[in-house]
Amino acid sequence: MASSSRSILLKGIHSISHSQNIRPSSSSLRRISSFSQSRQHGKSPSKSSISSFSSCPISLPSARLPQLRGFVSSSRHQTEQGEKLASTLSPEEYEQVSERDMDILHENLEVYVEQFGENDWEVEYSSGVMTLSLPPHGTYVINKQPPNLQIWMSSPLSGPSRFDYITSKGWVHHRDEKIVLKDLLEQELRELLRRQGKEGEAEEWDGTGL
Repeated sequence: MASSSRSILLKGIHSISHSQNIRPSSSSLRRISSFSQSRQHGKSPSKSSISSFSSCPISLPSARLPQLRGFVSSSRHQTEQGEKLASTLSPEEYEQVSERDMDILHENLEVYVEQFGENDWEVEYSSGVMTLSLPPHGTYVINKQPPNLQIWMSSPLSGPSRFDYITSKGWVHHRDEKIVLKDLLEQELRELLRRQGKEGEAEEWDGTGL
């Protein structure tokens, strides 16, 4: 029975060593063997033997220890073009910048509707959501997304899109920085005027103000 216990003990040590790349020293193995032999012959192991056994040095290689990464304040995400900065704004800055730009956009879209629209064209802004109704072309919905630090737009022409704020560029598409909210929206609204035969008005419009 003692021999079996010794065998199990040694097998367990070798198994752990192999799986975790732990290499007990030869002196450690001799101490384990001495301890188990005392048990095999029915002898109580001496205090020195017990002390020696309990202090067998088994060290983990430093390469196995997890490496702690420094906290990165800038949010990043994976896109088709690779990893890129998601936003250069803190949540507090986002709230200020997004509200400022939504107010500017609202004011200029009101001018657009009043100057060029029909009686049923209208724009409304409330609680971070802007609705621009342009029958028969459709409806734009432009809204703030604080959890993502983004502005989202649903367009009857280009469909849904999301925009991050990048310093010096403004609100840019979350997958392609070449697409800017200001440029995309202005191009589409000018195109809607051209479809109504208002080429001159399309060129005269001052734009979104963003």
